[in-house]
Amino acid sequence: APTQTTLQFANTGRERLYVLPASSAETVTVDIGTTVLGQAVTNFSSVTMTTTDLYQFGPFHSVLDQPGGNLIQVTLSTTTSISVALLQGVGVY
Repeated sequence: APTQTTLQFANTGRERLYVLPASSAETVTVDIGTTVLGQAVTNFSSVTMTTTDLYQFGPFHSVLDQPGGNLIQVTLSTTTSISVALLQGVGVY
């Protein structure tokens, strides 16, 4: 169970965030950190989840990283009735 609605984690391009809602109408928003010619980029629409599905977000492209680093930021609508897991897959070299 998350302790905050804003989640941040390092992005290597192999991370996947899994979200399992226990009640309907919870949302997840992946915050876009990049700018284009100095202008902020609008986030993708929030995903409204239902209790019947497990949701996967990622892997994440580096253009989604927050400014000045390699952090991905995801915003949840709640910290109750929701489970999250961040998994990192093996790299292919």
